[in-house]
Amino acid sequence: MTEPSWEDFRLNAFGEPYMVWHDGPDFSAIRDQWCAEPGLVERMLLEGLATSDDLAAQAIGELHDIAGDAAPRFEAALRERLPLSSGSRRVRIAESLRAFTGSDEWDTHVGESLDEPNFWSERINAAMALRRAKPTLELIDVLVRGAQDEEYLVRYHSANSLAAWGKGTAIEDRDDLFGDLVSEADPDRWAKVAKVLAEEARATLAN
Repeated sequence: MTEPSWEDFRLNAFGEPYMVWHDGPDFSAIRDQWCAEPGLVERMLLEGLATSDDLAAQAIGELHDIAGDAAPRFEAALRERLPLSSGSRRVRIAESLRAFTGSDEWDTHVGESLDEPNFWSERINAAMALRRAKPTLELIDVLVRGAQDEEYLVRYHSANSLAAWGKGTAIEDRDDLFGDLVSEADPDRWAKVAKVLAEEARATLAN
């Protein structure tokens, strides 16, 4: 029996690409399929990773706890692709490597992706992913820069990740800061928000 292409496999496992983008991927089906057909799923995900599909990189990480004997092969493939990747792809690969290795060292790649001159949607993905990372002084500085970005959604998600590392209150619930964050073309107000949130996040590192 002929194996499906990665595109067909992706469609069956995750659904229409637009809905995956709009609603976010659901990994429950591919986890179930892994239990039934691990060989096929491994081949398909590695093929997707080789074609630089962000979703394949992310899905591999979602299997880290059930990958079994395939774990070293997945990790090796992720390591190989990381230097060849940028933007959201770099973020997803780094997060999957964190899942497989248990090391926070990969989070620097996520921070660097936020600093890269990528399209705003890719920088948003990096800003959101940093919320799942372990706070460090260096990553706080990265989010400080993101919280002063000219693109509102980059500012918002960077500030929200900083807020999560600090007081843990969503940025839209911070009446003392949110108005400044959403103000248009006012870098001084954005800088004020970033400074406050950075101080709160740094304080948690000292505890």
